[in-house]
This record gives sequence, C-alpha cells and structure tokens, in this order.
Amino acid sequence: MTHGSDRTMWLLNKEKMKMSTVPGKKPTTQHSGAMRITSRYLHMFVGFTSQVRSMKRAKDIRDQLEGLLETVEIELTSNSNDLQGIKKAITAGYFPHSARLQKSGFYKAVKHLQTVHIHPTSGLAQVLPRWVVYHELVLTTNEYMRQVTELKPEWLVEIAPHYYQLKDVEDCR
Repeated sequence: MTHGSDRTMWLLNKEKMKMSTVPGKKPTTQHSGAMRITSRYLHMFVGFTSQVRSMKRAKDIRDQLEGLLETVEIELTSNSNDLQGIKKAITAGYFPHSARLQKSGFYKAVKHLQTVHIHPTSGLAQVLPRWVVYHELVLTTNEYMRQVTELKPEWLVEIAPHYYQLKDVEDCR
C-alpha cells in the first residue's frame, strides 16, 4: 500500500500488527514502533533545519560585514594560518578576563587577583600557557576558566590601555 506523493512505501502485514508479548515490556503494536522511528526522524529533521538556518544566518552576517568593509574601502583579506589576529580579537572582547600562570601551577586573574584554573576539559589544560584570556568562570570545587585562549601580555596594554598598565604585565616579559 502506498501513501503520499513522496513514493514512500508502507507494507501492512496483519501478522506484524499483532500485540507484542515481550515479558517486562508494555504491549505495543508495530505501528507504535513505526511512530517512534518517525518521531526520531522528525526530531533529526528539525535539528538539521535549525542548523541550516544557523548557517544561513552566519552567511548573512558575513555578507553584511563584507558590505561594510566595501563601504569604508577596507580590503577583505583572510589567512587561516594567522591565528594571532583571531586571538587578539578575542582578547579585545574579553580583556578583563585575563590570567597569568603562577609558579604554583595555578593561574591568578590579573586585575582581581583571584586564583583560577583551566577547566580540565579544555585543550589547554595540559599545555598551561603563561597568559590566557577566558570567557567565563565556573565554580565547582575550584574556580575554572572556560573557553580559554592564549594571549601575549603586551596585547593587554595595546588593546585596553584604559584598563591595563605596563606594570600589570611587565614582570613576565
């Protein structure tokens, strides 16, 4: 028996439609199994379409930024090997959240002098760079920094001279 115009074929078999009698399980029909499978595919489809919408939104934002660059006559360049520019941009956004590695192996937040640690799930947890900037702190047994990026201390003075002074970063140069 065929249903719909999408050429999906559903075979109905009276034997398969009988109630299941598996011990310990709630009796069901094969239809309920098909409904669960259909529900899973529907859930996957909704997830996929939201990803498509997110990618479309990202493309729209990129197109807007490209248009703004053209308006102010700035050349659009890209170099995937230049991580320094990306790290500097992250530092510019999160400059108040910087920390310096101490001799004890822990980090100390530069301005708040709070002891913090790189979250164990971070890729930098084993590397322990001397200076980092982080997105957020999570309090469990310790204060953990999440979304951590390595930085150069001189960037702090360059990017946020109103917030950092040379004395804040010069002892580690």
